[in-house]
Amino acid sequence: MVRINSNTWITPTSYGLVFSHINSLQHLKRIYLDNEAAHSLLENTSQDTIASIEEKGVTTQGLHQYITDISKEKKQCDDLTSTQNWHLFSLYPLQLSIQAVSYCNANCDFCYANIPNSTKKRNMDLETVHSLKDYAALHGVKFGVSGGEPLLHPQIYDILTYKNKEVFDTLITNLTAKFDINRLLETQVDLIQVSIHGFGSAHNEILGISDAYNIIKKRMDILMNNVNIATNTVITPSNIHSIEQMVNDLSHLQKSHGKQLSYVRFVPVLPSGTGLKRYDTKEEFMNQVKTLLLNLQNQYQNINFEIPMLQSNPYEYLYREKRWICPAGSTVAVIRLDGHVIPCNQFLDTSVCSQDTIYQKDFQDIWLNDALLSSMRKGISCSSENITCNECRYLVMKQNQQLFK
Repeated sequence: MVRINSNTWITPTSYGLVFSHINSLQHLKRIYLDNEAAHSLLENTSQDTIASIEEKGVTTQGLHQYITDISKEKKQCDDLTSTQNWHLFSLYPLQLSIQAVSYCNANCDFCYANIPNSTKKRNMDLETVHSLKDYAALHGVKFGVSGGEPLLHPQIYDILTYKNKEVFDTLITNLTAKFDINRLLETQVDLIQVSIHGFGSAHNEILGISDAYNIIKKRMDILMNNVNIATNTVITPSNIHSIEQMVNDLSHLQKSHGKQLSYVRFVPVLPSGTGLKRYDTKEEFMNQVKTLLLNLQNQYQNINFEIPMLQSNPYEYLYREKRWICPAGSTVAVIRLDGHVIPCNQFLDTSVCSQDTIYQKDFQDIWLNDALLSSMRKGISCSSENITCNECRYLVMKQNQQLFK
């Protein structure tokens, strides 16, 4: 990664370059250059490429002096990709998340982390968090804080405050635990992603918290003027009927504040975590979800929807040589409480993890050399390129412990 100014980083990847930019409103913006555009920029310092980047709001002043360094990192990335037979890879993850706590005040029945079954309350220690945020600051890595419910971490404000000028922090929360709103705002956290799973009683029943929906609405209303808010919704057969009403509420929230939510994200329930035995994601349900989300996109054009099953970054989801490769373990990593590196949050409830922990080896050593992550970057055999996360072959196969035969 090369930092060309206080708000812009460039990360070499197997598919080109990624410009990560934090604008004046503290929004994280990413511009992806494919390999052809990357080579044009690096070999010719192409003014056309620079102009196209600046048109998207990213300042490239000072870029020229870093071309040599970026070229060296790009070559290192390409060499590793070639020698290891990787299809997808970045020298440093574009996103690094931590499991800050092992417990939660909610009881969502599809929780990937099996939080309701947690018998021991554990917290990631502050020293470990600081070292990981130092890494994120040095390499321009987006940093996510999740759990469990991270607002229950006794040092959550310290976690979010540390390196807050250098790291783009995302707090992933259900927003119903007890916390000090003023102290949270003082951390200057960049983005709060709120888990909201339906309208009214549908959401309350999923969390197992009475009046959770109204609690969230009031707190989002208070926070909206001072911090960027996004939402994430898991659609299940039990809440799908309430999704449109929930989106209508979010639309009204935007209008009342004259400000967009950073994104409104939807994923269908995955057969993972405690939902493995409860949910069976049949094709009929998935088609119903797709129809609903397409209708919402057409009806609420003022909302910035993020829907992986309908649209995804074409550079980061690859189907090559009849193999499926996604960002998990390739450009994304999660640090579990025990220090093991896992490919994405959906593997928190499995034994699929790095051989070593960050307490035994440096994270960068694990990122470059771990056998599991190497296997993820090579992908797995798959007959169809039309795959979305709900059909993820890793998730379908993860229980049999034979993912990478």
